[in-house]
Amino acid sequence: MQLSLLPALFLAATAAALPVDVAVPGLDSRATSFARVSLPAPANWMAGSTLYPRNIIAAYNAETAEYASAESWAAYILAQCQSYRDCTSCISYSGINSGSTGGRYWFGEVYRGGATTPAQYERETDASLGITNSIAYTVVS
Repeated sequence: MQLSLLPALFLAATAAALPVDVAVPGLDSRATSFARVSLPAPANWMAGSTLYPRNIIAAYNAETAEYASAESWAAYILAQCQSYRDCTSCISYSGINSGSTGGRYWFGEVYRGGATTPAQYERETDASLGITNSIAYTVVS
């Protein structure tokens, strides 16, 4: 391993482990906290039309084997959100890839547009998409 990669690896590892209520140093001058959005079971939620597509900043995906749980994937997506000054909410979930590879993957999106409530999220009832493990976070300060 090259010595120059160590700082980047350390920063990536510590960013994923940051508590939810801590701002990411150096990314924004404001102190920003996030709280989990209370989405009722079952966890088949996706962003609604007030978020998607007009307020999306970025989207992510990973193979399910790369993250041990929905919580670890959600922590990764929250860290991505915190890396954008304008990000105010994010959602992560598991679903069936409708592309050429098929199979189940982790998906997540980060959004601008202000704090969210459960009203900004919609249940995905199309069973062919297989949406599960939805976790959303919103800015609180």
